[in-house]
Amino acid sequence: MSRGASARPPQTHRRPIQAHVTTHSRYARLFPQFSVQSTAEARDHARAVYWITQVLFALLLIVAVVIAVFALIASMAGAVLERRREVGVLKALGLRRGGLFKLFLLEALVLTLSAGIAGGVVGFALAWLFVYQATVLMEIAAAFTMPYLTFAATLVISLLAGLLASYIPTRSLLRQTAAGILRG
Repeated sequence: MSRGASARPPQTHRRPIQAHVTTHSRYARLFPQFSVQSTAEARDHARAVYWITQVLFALLLIVAVVIAVFALIASMAGAVLERRREVGVLKALGLRRGGLFKLFLLEALVLTLSAGIAGGVVGFALAWLFVYQATVLMEIAAAFTMPYLTFAATLVISLLAGLLASYIPTRSLLRQTAAGILRG
């Protein structure tokens, strides 16, 4: 390298890009009913639509889980109230608070797990049918991928919510004495 030469690479000309933009805008004025879009623009647009769809489905999932948690709390509260006499008798016979807690927690666990698995099977089947229908109607190849991580996360959240939902109504009932529970 000579003394006067710089270490910078030579400047690239931006003329082809400017010519493309000028040509694009000229044809856009002449033919407003047509549009031209590069592959990169189409890819960026498809990526943006994909992420917007993902965010909307995540929000729908959160709303569905919140509704399910409240329904589960109401269901478990109803189950506790219906079994009030049974709980009083079991407590009078000597079953401790921990045993009664385990009874209600196990019931909530079984209900939540079975409902989550059944919901997952139905949801996966419907999603597969929607993808299959789209591929047939649009005549394009599309692959269905199972969202295992989303399903597992939703199932774990539901199980934790079920355990919490059984704990809340059971806690207040089990603080009473057996005589207090049986009196009503």
